[in-house]
Amino acid sequence: GNLLNQQGQQQQTASAQYAAIYTKAKLPSTFTATTKFTSKDRYGGLQVALYQGASAQNQYRVAYQPGNQQGLLLQKVTASGATTLGAYNGAVNLEDGQPHDITMTRTSAGKMTVTVDGQSAISATDTSITGDLDGILITNVGGSYWIREITVKPLQ
Repeated sequence: GNLLNQQGQQQQTASAQYAAIYTKAKLPSTFTATTKFTSKDRYGGLQVALYQGASAQNQYRVAYQPGNQQGLLLQKVTASGATTLGAYNGAVNLEDGQPHDITMTRTSAGKMTVTVDGQSAISATDTSITGDLDGILITNVGGSYWIREITVKPLQ
């Protein structure tokens, strides 16, 4: 709620090619995180991350890249940089004016999945980021997106 009710922190550069918004929220390390959004243009990426640390130095993120050969990436971000844990090898084009869901799930064993509108897209495993998470970070890299809803639920 804080993120979409504009109670989070917002940052935008002068060039409008990059915009990020985040909100602090205590989140479990095992989760199901769903982002409902509408996309307008077939360029520019959208990244949704659950992060750890005051400066979001550790993250698990899904990167949507419309029109690219790898339309979705599941990444781990640390001080060493971004590591791709898994990718959907094929274009993912959601620019039809309809709302779509991207869901990222992580179990206690580190098994991670990404689905698009309920269809499996990526599976990977990573246990390197431990402990609870500290918030949600959304980054727009030059696209036109309408974020409709973000939910994070603990995984039972």
